[in-house]
Amino acid sequence: MNLDFEQIFKLLQKRTIILFQNPKLKYTNKRHFHIIAGINKQKQTLMLVTTSQEEKVIKRIEKLKLPTTSLVFIKPDARNNLTKNSFVDCNNGYFEFSYDELKKIYYENEIKFIGEISEQHFEQIIIGLNDSPLVEPIILKKFDLLK
Repeated sequence: MNLDFEQIFKLLQKRTIILFQNPKLKYTNKRHFHIIAGINKQKQTLMLVTTSQEEKVIKRIEKLKLPTTSLVFIKPDARNNLTKNSFVDCNNGYFEFSYDELKKIYYENEIKFIGEISEQHFEQIIIGLNDSPLVEPIILKKFDLLK
């Protein structure tokens, strides 16, 4: 039995990890882990996708001379339930979703709750978003994440 999306949306909160197929991710139709960074009053959600491709993401950050703080490492544990060592690239791995976009994803593809990241990892992500020259401050302000 699927819950109504409004019930699901009420369960979403900062630090939650969910698994779903992100239609905004180009070149893949696989499901990926996403971390919720913020939800605003307009029911928009800011999420960051995780990757296990360590070498690829490190090379990209080095090549573009981006701050090392914009890459956050998360090791699997019983709280987050990730399956592999994971990295959050705060420079380009973030996505905004409207309520209706998430609702469509939920009914078409399923959204699975996985776990949650620690407060320490969440703070590192917020620092990474703020340190990244590629993240527009207006996005951070919209989700009350601007430092």
